[in-house]
Amino acid sequence: MTWHALVLAPLLLAPAASAPPATAPQSAEEMAAELEALVERLEQTGDDRARDLIGVASEDVEQGHAMLAVDKLGMAELAAESEAVRAVARFNAAQALYAASVAEVTQGEGAAAMARPPTLQERLPWLKRSASSFARAARLDPGDAEAARHTQRVREEIRRVEEEIERREEIQRQMEELADRLQDLSEQQQDQSESEAESAERQEEQRETRERTDDAGEDVRELDQGSAEQEAARQAASNEVERARQLQREAAERLAEGEDEGARESQREASDALERAAELLRSTGQRDQEPGRQGDPEQQPQDAPGEQDEPGEDEQERDGESVAEQLIEREESERNERRARNARPIRVERDW
Repeated sequence: MTWHALVLAPLLLAPAASAPPATAPQSAEEMAAELEALVERLEQTGDDRARDLIGVASEDVEQGHAMLAVDKLGMAELAAESEAVRAVARFNAAQALYAASVAEVTQGEGAAAMARPPTLQERLPWLKRSASSFARAARLDPGDAEAARHTQRVREEIRRVEEEIERREEIQRQMEELADRLQDLSEQQQDQSESEAESAERQEEQRETRERTDDAGEDVRELDQGSAEQEAARQAASNEVERARQLQREAAERLAEGEDEGARESQREASDALERAAELLRSTGQRDQEPGRQGDPEQQPQDAPGEQDEPGEDEQERDGESVAEQLIEREESERNERRARNARPIRVERDW
């Protein structure tokens, strides 16, 4: 995907080398000139203001600050008077939203902060907002084939991501069920290590527990490959189950040889290994709940001005967003004016 340059070309800022060094003191005249330039920018309206915001947003994206760019591009769309400039702002906002969907997530604070790739669940809200923005750009400029193509591409990616999330959730459900089975086996094995039953009865109980452990171990090995975390947990749990099986064999041999205390020790160690396996299988589900910059949909940054303007889409996020409401009201007013002039209404394709 490429950044729309329709409005950006005349907005390139002066090279950094032309500015005075950061350490050089500024004269009163230079400070006054900078203040005057800033006031002029703030006083810009309409398409001029929108072009300026689009130019600044492009720098934000280049520096890796996609969400800052989204905010500025939303304001640019609101400020724009022509649909051409508005369409460019919306297209570039869609690009920035897509960039946010693949941006690293910061977890923790201060010195403990760590960056990691986003999970599929964290990517999905950004992808949906990106697709919605591309679709809006295509409606604002029906001749923009690139916006239409990107709309379909991002929607297809959303479909694949949702399918993969569903598949991984099913794997996690299976892992949870296996964890419960292994926990039951662990408790059963612990009870057997404390049993006062006759040797023959204990040997029969140990044989049954080992058979159930074999079945559970086979199911762990046959789990479909999920996320990297799920696969790592599955492999580690499989290793613990295999260790439990070896200890169970030792316990059976010691029971057969009359080594009661040695058999009990092997059973206790087998119980511990099965418990560790259960904890490993549950661990990925617990990690999915840990908060990150994009973790919880309720913690997502609010939509940028001009975004989410279609009825029925993320209504709660739109509540109270005055800038977005202004844009909606303005577009409604424009539609009413067109109807009053008996103009042919613009066809809007719903994308939800």
